Amino acid sequence: MADLRQRRSPRIASQMPIRVFGLDTAGNNFYEDSSTLVVNQEGARILLSQKPDPSKDLFILCHKTDQGGRFRLVGPRGRFEPQHEAWGVESVNGSKNIWGIQFPTSEAEDLRAVRVMLACTDCHTRRQLFLNESLVEWLAQKGTTRRDCQVCNGPRLSVLVPYADKA
Repeated sequence: MADLRQRRSPRIASQMPIRVFGLDTAGNNFYEDSSTLVVNQEGARILLSQKPDPSKDLFILCHKTDQGGRFRLVGPRGRFEPQHEAWGVESVNGSKNIWGIQFPTSEAEDLRAVRVMLACTDCHTRRQLFLNESLVEWLAQKGTTRRDCQVCNGPRLSVLVPYADKA
């Protein structure tokens, strides 16, 4: 029910290296090198092994752009592998884009799903899909999936690649 509100920008599957600074539930400072799973203009789904204090903001530095900002925790979003938990975060600075991605115009499907860019491992043809977040997490853990390739005319392995608007 929490994700039924109007989204301000599309969510894009993107595993970017980040460094997170914050306070844990015991009140101790921590920093952790981690990654995003999904990003949008206003926030992200990130992975943490630390237990952050939900009442305190985090500072997130995106290594790709060397830009950072303050984020509030929206809440835990489930386990990712045994040692990490996925967390939703929202920018305190409004729509400051620290990710270095030019976000596309929203479509109706963006309200329900995450944009994913897959590439065929044989012909390298890219294909944009809309997947639910649990499938994005599964794909991030597995690395590949079998999808029909229209160029190769049949099922082929596909890998998650950085998002780029379809030309």
